[in-house]
This record gives sequence, C-alpha cells and structure tokens, in this order.
Amino acid sequence: MVKENLSTKEISSLIRKVLAKRYGNKNVSVTKGKGTASGWINAIVEVPKAKDCFCKERQPHCSSCCIQLKETSEEVRKIVYAEMEKNETSFMTYCADDGFNTDRDCFLLQTRIIKENV
Repeated sequence: MVKENLSTKEISSLIRKVLAKRYGNKNVSVTKGKGTASGWINAIVEVPKAKDCFCKERQPHCSSCCIQLKETSEEVRKIVYAEMEKNETSFMTYCADDGFNTDRDCFLLQTRIIKENV
C-alpha cells in the first residue's frame, strides 16, 4: 500500500530531523518555499573545514575543502532520498526547460563551511 504524499511542511520537518541527527541541530537549516515557490524545499548543511585545509583568508575554499563539500553534498542527498523512499513519499517536481521536458525535484541543497568566530 502506497502512502499519500506528505505535505511540503511535513517533508521539511522530516528532512530536518534526519539531517540534524547526522550533522547537529545548529548546522542544519531546512525551509519550505513561500507563495509560488511553496513546493520547493531548501536545505543548508554546514560542515567544519577539512582536516588538511590550506585555505587563505581571501580565497573561497582550498581543494581539500571543495572535496569535503562535494562529498557532503553527495552524502546528504543519499540520506534525504533514502528517508523519502522509506516514507514512501516524493518531492514535488517541475518540468525543466532543457528541450527534453525532464522532471526534476523541487529540492535545493547547499553545503557550506562553518564560519569561524573571529
């Protein structure tokens, strides 16, 4: 038996809960869109700098931190989509204007390096 799709608010709450368990409550922000973007879910996950970080003050990120951000993004997506499958639900979708009418999920993910207190 397939469950009825959860609301965007319920999905946001579900994603926040599962990501907070892995990355800590203060390092995760999950919000749902408003108005015409009400079907979108935006997740932000902050992680510490890579152990072998060599970032300069004015350089955005060193290669070690870039690798860490990419790996974290992949891990977060796996966690989120596994939780969605477990709950037998899905994101709302939109039709991409790519010439192939591809359906894409209304899910935005940002991974960031935690800002150090100065």
